[in-house]
Amino acid sequence: MPLFLAETDAALQAKLESVPQTTRERFAPSTVAGTPRDVILYFRTLVEAGMRYFITFIYPKDIETVRLLAEHVVPEVVATGAAGPGQSR
Repeated sequence: MPLFLAETDAALQAKLESVPQTTRERFAPSTVAGTPRDVILYFRTLVEAGMRYFITFIYPKDIETVRLLAEHVVPEVVATGAAGPGQSR
């Protein structure tokens, strides 16, 4: 699943527009794109449904997505998974 993260919706839109249209269209059904808060909520839902592993594709040279994933998303999603399915943290 392609993953795009940005601090703001405007920055995310600009990032997505920098990807060639044919690439965006090809991967649209599986793309996850949002602010850290949006993506945390998305992955929490999957964790609560029982998923434990995610494989994402980060567009080349998108260091911001890597940083936001490491600093914000992963710690929150891991904390959700530590509580176990159906349990609050």
